Amino acid sequence: MMLRRRPFRRPMGPFRAPVRLRLIPNLLPLLIIWILREEEIKGSELEEEVKKRIERTPINVLYMTLRELEVRGFISSQGSGAPRERIYKITDRGRKLLEKRLEEMKTAKKVLDEILSGFQS
Repeated sequence: MMLRRRPFRRPMGPFRAPVRLRLIPNLLPLLIIWILREEEIKGSELEEEVKKRIERTPINVLYMTLRELEVRGFISSQGSGAPRERIYKITDRGRKLLEKRLEEMKTAKKVLDEILSGFQS
């Protein structure tokens, strides 16, 4: 009797995000809010800024994250066109979230630095 192997399936996450986006929970939303902290920005420009920092970010994941942030009140957008053409900006609620998360990220950075220092020669 031969056992059948089940095909490999990608892990199911909120957006089926690649591992590089799941390594630190909520990294992509935090990055988006951080980019928007200084100025309003068009979706296509935001896409470029995100890709500078997290290569190969799936476009659908980026725009789903933008939509989720908007629904939850952390960002807002203007315009009625495609998401790439909309203008996005941070809200007061988004600024508060950013402040809170940055403190958590400082703690995470300390832990990651300690772990990574063990691999450097």
